[in-house]
Amino acid sequence: MNSHRVLFVVLALLVALPSMGREPQQSLGGQSLPTSAKEMGPFVVSFSMEPAEKEKIMSQVRGFLWDHLQNHTPGQLQITFGNLEGDPTEHTILVRLDKKGNTVILDHIATIEAALLKPGEKPKHRAFLDKFCAFERIDKDTQKIIPDDTTIPTESFKLRLKNCKTGAAPTFPALTF
Repeated sequence: MNSHRVLFVVLALLVALPSMGREPQQSLGGQSLPTSAKEMGPFVVSFSMEPAEKEKIMSQVRGFLWDHLQNHTPGQLQITFGNLEGDPTEHTILVRLDKKGNTVILDHIATIEAALLKPGEKPKHRAFLDKFCAFERIDKDTQKIIPDDTTIPTESFKLRLKNCKTGAAPTFPALTF
């Protein structure tokens, strides 16, 4: 096993371990929810996965998020994306109600850049938070917005999130769920 593979395995474990020991919250915002209804994941979507396998995961993610957005219920989702080089980007996505009672999505993002570093260079860790306040379902075929009251399978749409501050959709393609 070469040093890059060992480094990737170590980094993947560093990303995964903090989420493995988390205890599920029993109450969110005064509402008691069954664990399966309020939490989902962790999922891993790697660059090398088959398209059908990726779509299956992303369909589950879309369904979970859309259900929580429509019902204005808190929820948490964990998903890690691996890029072409194998560096992980972990997203802990929280569906919450803000102080005004509006549903928002908080995306806690942690990245590690290590695969292309020269020997002896330290991995670069970055963490940041995105907040999304507007949500749309986009038909995969026509690219048109789907009305909120329309029921369609999660395989038929993408979920587009818009940033609270900028109004822009995320630039990373995987985040157009």
